[in-house]
Amino acid sequence: MLWGSEMESIILNNHFKHKHMCLFYGSNKDLFELVVPYFREGLERNKLCIWAVPESLGLKEAQQALSEGIGGLKEYIDKGQLRLFEARSVYNRSGRFVRSEILDGWGKILEEALSLGFDGIRVSGDASFLPEEEKNELLLYEKEADAVIRESKVEALCTYPLDKTDLVEMFILSICHGSTFRNKNSKLEILTR
Repeated sequence: MLWGSEMESIILNNHFKHKHMCLFYGSNKDLFELVVPYFREGLERNKLCIWAVPESLGLKEAQQALSEGIGGLKEYIDKGQLRLFEARSVYNRSGRFVRSEILDGWGKILEEALSLGFDGIRVSGDASFLPEEEKNELLLYEKEADAVIRESKVEALCTYPLDKTDLVEMFILSICHGSTFRNKNSKLEILTR
C-alpha cells in the first residue's frame, strides 16, 4: 500500500476538515487507503482514536494495516490512544441497533477522552452487518449523529462497503455527512463536500 500517495494528500489537505464524513469503499485496500491516514492525523493531533472494524476484517488485519502507515502504533495502543473493536460490539451491544444507546456511548467516550487529556475523539465505524430491517434506524442515527458531531469534539468517518450499499442508501447517507467519498480500485471520487 502506498501511504503518502496523491490520494492521501488530497484527503488530508482538503477534506478532513469536515467532522462527519462518509466513505463508500470497494475493497479492504480501498478502505485502508483512507482510514490509515485518517487515524494517523488524529493521533498526531492528540485525539483518542477508535475504530469499529468492519466484519470483513479481523482486528489483527486492521492492526496490521494501521502499522504499515502509522509509526509507533504499539505505543499508541499501549497508552490507550488507539482502540480497535469489532463493529458488532459497538453498534449491536444490546443485540440490536439502538441509536440512542450508541450516541450516548460516544458521549461517554468523549468525556473520558477529555478527562484523560485528549483533545477529542476521532472514530471510524462500519455497521454494514446490520440486517435490512435495521437500516432505517441506521439512517436516522447518521442524521442525529451529524447534528451532535457538529457541536462537539467528535470527528467521524463512517464507512460502507459498496457491495452492501444500494444507490438510495448512498444518496441518503451522502446528505447526512459533511463530505462523502467513494474509493474503488484506488480511484477516489469526491461525491459531496
